[in-house]
Amino acid sequence: MKTVLKICLSVCLFLCAAAPFARAQTPAPKPTPEEWLKTKGMELIDILSVKDAKTRFLKLRKIARQVFHQTELPRLAMGRHWNAMTESQREALRSMFFDYFVVTYGSVSLGFDKVDLNVTDKVPSGRDILLKVSAAVSFANGANRPDGGRDAALEMFFALRETPDGYYIRDAKIEGQSVLMFLRSKMDREMRAAQSVVDDFLESMRVRINSRYRAAEDLSKADAAKKRAVR
Repeated sequence: MKTVLKICLSVCLFLCAAAPFARAQTPAPKPTPEEWLKTKGMELIDILSVKDAKTRFLKLRKIARQVFHQTELPRLAMGRHWNAMTESQREALRSMFFDYFVVTYGSVSLGFDKVDLNVTDKVPSGRDILLKVSAAVSFANGANRPDGGRDAALEMFFALRETPDGYYIRDAKIEGQSVLMFLRSKMDREMRAAQSVVDDFLESMRVRINSRYRAAEDLSKADAAKKRAVR
């Protein structure tokens, strides 16, 4: 009887000792669409409000690759022009697309001082999940407000699609402006400027990316030099 008790006690002690390890190895539960969007949305807004352009670009590039689909968004943004591209041209576009996204959307700091996001509605739509979001925004010193005010209320809509370990944003509409439609319109204008010659279009995109990154690098160095001079 004592032997049985010892074995039971040993098993219990083993299980108690192993429980923290088992909990540590258990993957975190998958977030709800609302939780995922609030987390990534706040991270994205914080990044877009970073003052230093170089830091903003690098952080935005990283999160853009996390929250958007790597191959779907470039294809959707190109719209009707996609079919005119060879596979090697498509690959070249995909390799540059998120840098293009960064220098297009991240060139100017949002200047937000405080943001409060709330998901107010959720509607299934085919394979997507549509979330309506209200955002209460405070601008730092009214920086981006034409009237100089500090507070604003924004309405946003997000179309999410589920993945095995989370979600990605298929499109976002902010104050009526679709991110996807904005990118598509911009791509279309630049294709027309290149007279629909895809290689010229890709080269102009490459030049724009390099010049914006170089400008951000120069600004960062200049700011660093000013700080050193003050010290």
